[in-house]
Amino acid sequence: MPIQLYPIAIDALSSNQEEPLKVNNRKLTIEFEPTFDNVDIMRSAITGICQYSFPTPGAEALTMDFSLAVTEAMTNAVEHSGTNRVTIELTVAATAIIFQMTTNGIKFDPTIPVSFPDLSSSDDLPEGGFGLALIRELVDRVAYEYRNGKNIFTLEKTLICSEKETGDGKSYRNTR
Repeated sequence: MPIQLYPIAIDALSSNQEEPLKVNNRKLTIEFEPTFDNVDIMRSAITGICQYSFPTPGAEALTMDFSLAVTEAMTNAVEHSGTNRVTIELTVAATAIIFQMTTNGIKFDPTIPVSFPDLSSSDDLPEGGFGLALIRELVDRVAYEYRNGKNIFTLEKTLICSEKETGDGKSYRNTR
């Protein structure tokens, strides 16, 4: 399946919440076979897209958080779902990036409550169990839907820092 990149327009509210403003998003859809090599390729591609789209102060650390979260999600799909295809839809908006992964594997709701395993005893640390808790810590929004036999897992991360966070008194938006 070819890689597709095309602009879309959505309505959003401006900061004064009175008039809508047009935000041009870019959307990339990629379908791949569920292998760990392909997860590595996707991680690199998503990190590069974030770095290109959000070259603003403070975005580097946020990009790394997002990259780790989506890598964990894709790895879980490859390792546990039994899917034969993974479809990623990446949407770059003015201040955030949205990752949507669709698989046709075993139904699994990653939004169920989980917490980090107890790390107080280093003698018997569990091998797994960190992934979903880690994903939730690293992104701003997690959503899941099971529709027509498909798992649809969505992660969203704001990659623009506020004036207070950057400390430079400037406001930033994705203009690319």
